[in-house]
Amino acid sequence: MPHDSQPTHRFPPQSSSEIDARIDRLARRAEEDLPEAVFHKELLAELLEATAALGAAIWRADGESLRLAAQLHLSHLADESEQREPRRQAALGDVLRSGQPRTLAARDDPRVGEEPAAAAILVPWRATPEEGGVLEVHLRAEVSGQALAGQARFARVVADLLAIFQRRRRLSMLQRRDQAWQAIDHFARAIHRDGRLAPTAYEIANEGRRLIQCDRVTVLVRRRRQWRVAAVSGADTANRRAATLRHLERLAAAVASVGEPLWYAESTNEAETIPPEIEEPLHDYVDLASARLAGFCPLTLPPPTGDCQPAASADAGDTAPFGILVVEQFDRLAPEELRERTAAVCRHAAPAVRQALDLESLPLYSVSRLLHEARWFRRLAGQPALLLIAAAIAAGLATLAIVPATLRIEAGGTLQPEVRRQVFAPDDGIVESLFVHEAGEKVARGETLLRLRNLPLQYEGQRLWGELETARKQLSSVEAERLAAGRASREDLRQAALRAAEEETLKKKIEGLSSQQTLLERLEAELQIASPIDGEVLTWDVKGLLEARPVARGQLLLTVADLTGGWVLELEIPDDRIAHVLAAMRSSGQPLAVRFILATAPEEHHSGRLERVSPATDSSGGQSPTVSAVVRPDNQAAMRLLRPGATVTAKIDCGRRSVLYVWFHGLLHVIRSRLLF
Repeated sequence: MPHDSQPTHRFPPQSSSEIDARIDRLARRAEEDLPEAVFHKELLAELLEATAALGAAIWRADGESLRLAAQLHLSHLADESEQREPRRQAALGDVLRSGQPRTLAARDDPRVGEEPAAAAILVPWRATPEEGGVLEVHLRAEVSGQALAGQARFARVVADLLAIFQRRRRLSMLQRRDQAWQAIDHFARAIHRDGRLAPTAYEIANEGRRLIQCDRVTVLVRRRRQWRVAAVSGADTANRRAATLRHLERLAAAVASVGEPLWYAESTNEAETIPPEIEEPLHDYVDLASARLAGFCPLTLPPPTGDCQPAASADAGDTAPFGILVVEQFDRLAPEELRERTAAVCRHAAPAVRQALDLESLPLYSVSRLLHEARWFRRLAGQPALLLIAAAIAAGLATLAIVPATLRIEAGGTLQPEVRRQVFAPDDGIVESLFVHEAGEKVARGETLLRLRNLPLQYEGQRLWGELETARKQLSSVEAERLAAGRASREDLRQAALRAAEEETLKKKIEGLSSQQTLLERLEAELQIASPIDGEVLTWDVKGLLEARPVARGQLLLTVADLTGGWVLELEIPDDRIAHVLAAMRSSGQPLAVRFILATAPEEHHSGRLERVSPATDSSGGQSPTVSAVVRPDNQAAMRLLRPGATVTAKIDCGRRSVLYVWFHGLLHVIRSRLLF
């Protein structure tokens, strides 16, 4: 706090009318909705002017201690030394706990020795049982006892006014909080009123803008891996052809890939806060939207916390964002509370958007919705003809339940050579030499692909070589001394025995160092990486990827495949459909037939046989759980003309079932997993 100079002039005695006027003025100010700092300053100024005190301070309880909330002409309190602070805290704490004012004589005041001697009045104040503090007033030393008593009474009145102000301020805060809860409750009821996506998104955009108190709110949702603008506040429809919305959809995809909220303000240093992959689409959008502040908040559901979860929250554990809420300000920067209000809106909006997306993903949802809204259908529901229509529908469903059809389970995957090996780094090092440079180069088994340099291994080799040479020279010297020594005396025999023992020690040392050197040479030989099979290099731009680059142990370096051998399809079957495949495999006893097309040539149909299915489900990578499977194409010669990694769409023949089941088995799965469970 700034150091305030002490007043040097004396104030004339205050009459009772003047004191009453000051109290009335302070009482009126205490009833007003003032900032806390403003009221504290006015209250302390009136107190010092009325009592001619040297200074005053307001202390507020903060846990077990008291902290300085405001002061006037007592700036030294912010710089209390560690020796005096415990004494002051103890005195203030005693007054607050006792609830009785206390007057400190000049010798009891911790300030003695730094400022002119003065008496101090400590008056407790308490707005609520949890909120309280102490009012500290420093008086002049020459104040008489009668004047001191009057000043103490006035200080108690001021402390009561301070408590009234704090109590009213707390009440106002609770009222504002109650209003905020009412607004959030209205918002929550509004966004869940209609289960459809479009009305829900427009309620979130318009009601959310009023709740957040910003200029514009935009809601985007993910539909078939694409981001689309669902609603814009203040607009009946969103024109997705507009350049602003196209850039916003592109930016939403980048923000969703990061998965964290993004806040942009034109007055901040963007280079330190914006990820590189978001920077370009963000600048493109901001240049068109002219927003001074923008927030992009992904909508996700929290992971499940227990065994009992709502049926509509089947994807609650999915951390991938399914929606994004965009908050913008154009003419002014929002206060800090903007982010808190935005977070509250996102917490309520996420379940509503997720529920609307799940509802619209149900089969025949649009048809049932149209029938529900059609007037003729509602009128027909009360007519006898409805019975005939219902009977016809029942007959049709019965027919579909009898007529058989082939059940085919669709799965995606890639076309790969059957013989394919990945080359990994055996140890940390730097790529010293490359013997292959581009994809498509043919290599033979055992042919050197690249060589690594490991500086620690080189250093260890030099060290072992030096130690080995030193040990060998020492051994030669000891052997020479042993042979040249005589055997005439007992001392000569003792020296010969010592040399023989030293010779054996050096031989053991040389043997150990030689073993270490052999092992080190084997490790250095492994740094020269050879091709594990005959084939071609599939890794693109090998030179640019690996030349003179440091690599770590286990890092994938190259992929080599035999394109002249067999080819297979590596499929990823959705986990919720693998049961049909496994049941068909058990009942058939033979490999299941598979039909597939390639993305590069969808007009050509190919066939194959399902060879094996993984016994485990893979749920890594943040995608939906899948089960890996391998399919061998029938026409291997045609596959060799294709490129490795080509995308394929396959349908697995899972036997004959009724047409009704084949058409609606997806709907049946949704009903069983989301409605009946």
